[in-house]
Amino acid sequence: HLGIEPPKGILLFGPPGTGKTLLAKAVAGEFGAYFLEFRAEEAERAARAVEALDGPAVVLVHGLERLREPRPLEELFRAAADKPVIIVGESREEPDPGLLRADLFIAAVRLHKPDLKARLEILRALTRHLRLCVEEACGKVELDKIAERTEGLSGSDLARLVSLAALFAARRAVEGGREDYAVSAADFDKALEAVRGVRA
Repeated sequence: HLGIEPPKGILLFGPPGTGKTLLAKAVAGEFGAYFLEFRAEEAERAARAVEALDGPAVVLVHGLERLREPRPLEELFRAAADKPVIIVGESREEPDPGLLRADLFIAAVRLHKPDLKARLEILRALTRHLRLCVEEACGKVELDKIAERTEGLSGSDLARLVSLAALFAARRAVEGGREDYAVSAADFDKALEAVRGVRA
């Protein structure tokens, strides 16, 4: 059991890339719950999926900025009423007051792009399963310095950064005929250049 009183939900809002989806997935992972995603227009299908659930779940509903009244969500919340389900609404804009007055969401939380401390924590979490170079000879990776260089990047940008750095390291290993490799500072340099290039 998730230790909540269904069918209440939480509404997360903020610009793209601020970690709304990552946060919802993290909650599901923390509780060992199912994670389901739907668009606001699919609320009826989401309700059927919730009715069929046989365990705790986090249901993320994207695009609530397109809703001006709560009716499409009411069936979903009814389906979740007797189940250990958290419904997380996602909106790129501040939600319409009507959604909050409907007493479906217990809170609306604005998410911002991560500050230095948050970026460092995100980088640590994203790299915890990677082998990072820890010696100067191979290009020591210092996550605190990378965090300082990533001001303005979102959580999804940081995820892309780490994925690209790992890809560059793997490519370097293949080209060098090696199976064993570590991600280096140079890999992160190239990845950061690529991420900032996409954003430019």
